[in-house]
Amino acid sequence: MKFLLLSLLFSTSLFAQSEFVGKISGHNSECSLILNKVEGNTADITVIFSDDHKSTLSEQLTFKIIQSTDVLWAGVGANGRDRVQVRLNPGSAITAPVSYAVRWLHGSHFHNIQCLNLKSVE
Repeated sequence: MKFLLLSLLFSTSLFAQSEFVGKISGHNSECSLILNKVEGNTADITVIFSDDHKSTLSEQLTFKIIQSTDVLWAGVGANGRDRVQVRLNPGSAITAPVSYAVRWLHGSHFHNIQCLNLKSVE
């Protein structure tokens, strides 16, 4: 039992930040997801993408997400209005996301994007 507890403490304290890069659906623009922290069925992530008005990576949002199903993690931004969903392949862990969708408040209106085909940056 002591070994199991020490093993769990050791593994969560050594989590290394991971970055994944993909493409925005309908555009050739790059998008990324940074996995900052994972603890059980919760994670802290940052998503970075270009908005509809710019071609450079100009938006950066941070979320705390929780596991909703075996293939979906979701969360709400600090402002209570931004939303994100992170998708996984069946049987995969949050450390291997394949896409995300985000809806964020941009001034007085909302934008939606999908970031597809996420690949790990090594």
